[in-house]
Amino acid sequence: MIQLTDLNPMVAAVREEAHVQEAIDSNVDIISMMTGNLSNIEDIVKTIHEAGKYSFLHVDLIKGLANNNEAVDYLANRVQPTGIVTTKGRLIKRAKESGLLAIQHNFIIDTQAFAMSIRSVKQNQPNAIEIMPGLMPRVIRDLKKEIEQPLIVGGLLNTQEEIEEILEAGASAVVSGKPELWNLKL
Repeated sequence: MIQLTDLNPMVAAVREEAHVQEAIDSNVDIISMMTGNLSNIEDIVKTIHEAGKYSFLHVDLIKGLANNNEAVDYLANRVQPTGIVTTKGRLIKRAKESGLLAIQHNFIIDTQAFAMSIRSVKQNQPNAIEIMPGLMPRVIRDLKKEIEQPLIVGGLLNTQEEIEEILEAGASAVVSGKPELWNLKL
């Protein structure tokens, strides 16, 4: 199983299929696909893996996939990404049962969402947690006190200084959809 701490902490979030090759050519080790559909995602994942990179699919954003166990089974058996990203706890459990890594995506917008995220992580036991928005070092420090999984942070991060601050606060990785950040030396 891959260890986030052994990889480049920058993760390429690909929101447009036109950026897949740019992500592959960048310094990132992990490519998080936030676009694609049933007719092309298998080829995209294969291309990512042939380049020696890891692929994660935001199952909630891949067109044509339902948010159910059968969709996860299809991905595990046919598409074979490294793992999935989802907000749904039942899909986290199914992904892990299917041999995929699972990243739980959480939006931490207030104190209640913070507490719910901790409960959900403890219940679902994802391999890593992705939180948004990213500009909250204190929240990252507080969350790391409560969970043991690697923490991936994204959203609203625009500069190397902001990214370095988030990593110093305890994030294991930073996900960005900005190709100009994918080659930062972190």
